[in-house]
Amino acid sequence: MFDILVRKCEPAETLDLTREFDALFEGIRDRAYDLFEASDFAMGRDLDNWLEAEREFVWRPPAELTQSENEYRITMAAPGFDPDDVEVKATDEFVLVNAKTAAKTGKKNGNVLFSDFGRRNLFRRFVFPDAIDPDKVTATLAKGELIIVAARKKPVEAAKDGKPKRITVAA
Repeated sequence: MFDILVRKCEPAETLDLTREFDALFEGIRDRAYDLFEASDFAMGRDLDNWLEAEREFVWRPPAELTQSENEYRITMAAPGFDPDDVEVKATDEFVLVNAKTAAKTGKKNGNVLFSDFGRRNLFRRFVFPDAIDPDKVTATLAKGELIIVAARKKPVEAAKDGKPKRITVAA
């Protein structure tokens, strides 16, 4: 089992994340257009072109998000990834998992007739129903499975007498 470093994203870093999403979207859009061009501008395959381009750019592995009283737990398939390949970022609202790897094929004896080996980019964002504490997010990678545990933030507690706390608004 390997621990994965989880980085807390500061509010200023969310702009960088937005740029990262935009760059990914642009790459997918450009590739979808290339597929459209390659089909001699055949109409009616827009969605097929988009989905094929998306699959080329991003691998979306199966995952499960569970909730308990104190935490959220994400279990996600990540076969073939080393701990150094995986980056986990956390904010109050979501966790972003980004992993990149280039497959290493075996010996280069003879001509390769077929190969599915290549680079893989894993990219998933998990949005939570309630706020989490980004300082209390952990991630481990074991046997091709990435497990992320995010502590839920405690809701604002009511006054000790059980009645809602009254807040005075200053003018």
